[in-house]
Amino acid sequence: MKLDRLHLRVIECDPGRVVVGLRADFASGFFDGHFPDLPLLPGVIQTHLAVKIFEVHAGQVGPFRGFKNLKFFNPIFPGQDLVLECSRNPQTGALSFHYHHEGKTFAKGTVLL
Repeated sequence: MKLDRLHLRVIECDPGRVVVGLRADFASGFFDGHFPDLPLLPGVIQTHLAVKIFEVHAGQVGPFRGFKNLKFFNPIFPGQDLVLECSRNPQTGALSFHYHHEGKTFAKGTVLL
């Protein structure tokens, strides 16, 4: 998955925490096939992007072990501006993420690593 296809802007980057602004355009390929008449960013792509963006800016994560409290509240459409917050629990290694914009939550959850 190519992160250079996102309009990505780092807002905050500390050990164990990353906050970025992002936008995925239709041409990025992230929306291919999901769905032809109403493109939206698939949940599996949202979780994968959160892990990859955290890895690039804050370091390697462990192997995937599952999800916890994964919720998708609102669809993410092409060209939508978002803020992604990721933080890692130092005791468990779990990565929590939250996609939001202007007070509206799109998705959040925890990836067990």
